[in-house]
Order: sequence, then C-alpha cells, then structure tokens
Amino acid sequence: MSGLIPLTIVTKVIGEDLKIVFEGSTTINGTALIEIAKSKEAIAKSKGQKFTEDAVPFWGGELVNLVKQGVIGKEMDHAATQVGMAAWLCEKLYNGVSEKEFLQSSLVFTMLPNGIVLYDRNKIN
Repeated sequence: MSGLIPLTIVTKVIGEDLKIVFEGSTTINGTALIEIAKSKEAIAKSKGQKFTEDAVPFWGGELVNLVKQGVIGKEMDHAATQVGMAAWLCEKLYNGVSEKEFLQSSLVFTMLPNGIVLYDRNKIN
C-alpha cells in the first residue's frame, strides 16, 4: 500500500459504574506506522508472542492516560505510534492480519476500572 492512509485510534475509560466516563480519538499516519514497525519486527519475533502481546495494553494504557490528562503534541503522537506499532506487530506476526486489513481498521483501547486495558480492532467500511 502506498500513500498516506489515516489510522484512527480510539481511547475509552470505563468508570466504576461500568459506563464510559471518557472517550477520545486521534488519527495517525498508518502507512508511516507500518514502515517504522518494520525495524521493530525482528525484536518482536525474538522476544516472542507474550512480550509482543503485553506491549499492546502497556502502550494502550500510556495512551489512555495521556488522553485523560489532555496531553497533545509529540508525547501523544509518540504514544499513539507505539501502541499502533505494538498492535500491528502482534496482529501481523501472531494473528496473520494483512497490512491492508489492518489499515482498514480503527484501533480501540478501553481502560477498565481496575486499570486493565482491552484492545479491539474494528473494521471500517
């Protein structure tokens, strides 16, 4: 795939009452993310599936916390890129997801009241 393909990353925070207390989103350059992630692929393979999978909720939590604090700019872009790369590497290496399929999705990170971060990839039409 070539050209700039936007990738939307949605963050949600669920309160103790199990209702959404915060929701936000940011859009990054999905094509650039895939290119940057290529340099991380060997590391992800060598560290293994568990390490790669654990990076997704870690960076998702970092992103959710920044969004909750209203942080914008380089710090937000960095966290969004990191979580996107972690999700891409996990999807590609361990779930067989193609680049096209990944880039035709939005990524959703939901922080539960206990601090656990869930990841979902939703196909966009």
